[in-house]
Amino acid sequence: MLDTQQWLPVELLNIGLAAAVFFACLVHSLWKAVFDELNPVFWRRTAAVLWAGVVIVALSSGIESFNWPMIIGWMMVAGGVVATAIRTGMGYYRQYSAHNVRRTKFTDARFSGPRVSGR
Repeated sequence: MLDTQQWLPVELLNIGLAAAVFFACLVHSLWKAVFDELNPVFWRRTAAVLWAGVVIVALSSGIESFNWPMIIGWMMVAGGVVATAIRTGMGYYRQYSAHNVRRTKFTDARFSGPRVSGR
């Protein structure tokens, strides 16, 4: 039964943000599955889990009845979104931290050679 009560703006914002994260993960995992050269197997599996979950949820019966295929589909969607977000975050963290490493080895000519200046 539908509720005729108006939606609160914060509820609409939460739904919109969740949908944005879901679609971003869906597109990103599919994009990486096609074009990634470093980890294609991970991204293909993640994209397959996400898309299979979407198809299972779409083809199972309505939300108001409890059935196992819908639960499994939502679990697959949630797992795919979490895997995509974590792997992407780790990739960006590695990329960021690789460029901001403090180097302890001095390559300047002033610091090379013997430690004693001979004075």
